[in-house]
Amino acid sequence: MVDFPLPDLEDLRELLRRILAEVSEQSHITVELDAATEDRLINAALGLTRKEAENVLAKTLVLDSKLSADDVAVE
Repeated sequence: MVDFPLPDLEDLRELLRRILAEVSEQSHITVELDAATEDRLINAALGLTRKEAENVLAKTLVLDSKLSADDVAVE
């Protein structure tokens, strides 16, 4: 078995920006993220593998066609 390190904050930020760039061309997707919300979203994904984080972000976008502060749990 091979263990790979989990993505860090910068890896997750890069993943989020890649996904946002891909969906920016789709007019039915709305993205409403300020810097603080982006940071909360990335911190919420810490501990997930890269694939898990990608799946969560993709599912969030598919469920309501948007990504915003409403998609980040506040504790």
